[in-house]
Amino acid sequence: YQRRVHGMKRVLLLLLVSCLPAEGVTGKKSAPDRGEKKPKTVAVTRMVFFDFSVGETPAGRVEIGLHGWSVPNSAENFAKLCSGSHFPGFGYEGSIVTNITRGDSIQAGDFINGDGTGGHSIFGKSFGAENYKLKHRKGVVTMLETRRGQVDSRFLIAMKAKRELDGKYVVVGTVLTGFNVLEGLQEYAGAPPTKTIRIARSGERKKKGGVVSVLLASLNHALYNVAETTEPTSQLLSKN
Repeated sequence: YQRRVHGMKRVLLLLLVSCLPAEGVTGKKSAPDRGEKKPKTVAVTRMVFFDFSVGETPAGRVEIGLHGWSVPNSAENFAKLCSGSHFPGFGYEGSIVTNITRGDSIQAGDFINGDGTGGHSIFGKSFGAENYKLKHRKGVVTMLETRRGQVDSRFLIAMKAKRELDGKYVVVGTVLTGFNVLEGLQEYAGAPPTKTIRIARSGERKKKGGVVSVLLASLNHALYNVAETTEPTSQLLSKN
């Protein structure tokens, strides 16, 4: 019984911490990033995954939290392309990474042409970009545009903060775990990469705990913001 009460207290404390501003945790205000206000915590509403392979060799899994409350259409599109639930064979599974810029970004999502020139959404060839409110911090997943204001299935994973993309591209999610897998793919940098890198399997992670799981994923993202770091959530949590 005492162990259960202790566990409940710990969860409540963590949830309380996630609601506090940075100064409420550190005891002082942190220096603003490049003169900007600290971005608000962005809720994770759904979780998806990619299992990457290099040639025929498994490279590891990357899990991504989607920000459906901020960009609902983009999150729905990304989730269904991961799960293949729109219709069989339509989605990211089996597609290849088309561009790796070392230490900068990874581009993928073209399951039509396989070279970065094609893509398709669940809403048609493309659909309108919802907003550009979310910032391009290290570890975010952002939708590439076919033309100004239109997105399809192609996306970019930021290996570093890319402020030059703020206000230009729609951030749909954030890497929660597996950032080390993405770092391992950097040795194959190129357009196309020097070896065939494939999304061997993709899907939507079923949340056994329902609302609780969403809250815990949001807590991970909150800790990432409170810590005033440019490291992705996966690296931050591994230190605690």
